[in-house]
Amino acid sequence: MSKVAELDGTKGAMRLLLTLLKEGPLSRTKLFEKAPIGMQATYTALKALQNLELVKEDRSEGFPGTVINSLTEKGRMVAEKIEEIENCL
Repeated sequence: MSKVAELDGTKGAMRLLLTLLKEGPLSRTKLFEKAPIGMQATYTALKALQNLELVKEDRSEGFPGTVINSLTEKGRMVAEKIEEIENCL
């Protein structure tokens, strides 16, 4: 399967990329709120985006450690391309 097909075949992946581009790094809770595609779809999309090295996951310090999702440099480039396409429509 091509990488584009993997991205396209994952519900909500492009929406998550655009959300992270516009909003910056977000906790999973905020990501659920900002890109309402459902909890399971969000987890599946995040896993696919991590496998493609478009999104990275960090934990905040302290207890409990909040999971923060952000774009990688490659993810930022892809998200900007998606945003360009969206602006053409």
